[in-house]
Amino acid sequence: MNKAMVLLTGVLVTVSLAGPAAAQNASPSAPAQAAPAVKPPATRHVVGEVVSVNAEARTLTVKRHKGKEITFAVDNDAASALAGLKPGDQVKIDYVRGQNQMLAKTIAKNEVAKAK
Repeated sequence: MNKAMVLLTGVLVTVSLAGPAAAQNASPSAPAQAAPAVKPPATRHVVGEVVSVNAEARTLTVKRHKGKEITFAVDNDAASALAGLKPGDQVKIDYVRGQNQMLAKTIAKNEVAKAK
């Protein structure tokens, strides 16, 4: 009986130590799935009249034809266009929405024929 207890104790100790070691080497049962691709924001367009230009802060406020004013943050690539704008100019802006702001990617002055 004494030999049986020693043998049983040895088997239990071996199994209890081998279990965690085997778990460390086991490969995961399900392969890791790649994160879904983030869809880039869609480019939107707006045409309106310049209300204010702040080249230092790189912001541009325009008034749409319905009277609603929109303020845009201006992308580094489009910031050079701010120097040639003044209130009253007609512009077309290509922008994207993101991080609680609208970011102007391109700004083009619209030449509107003035009535004589």
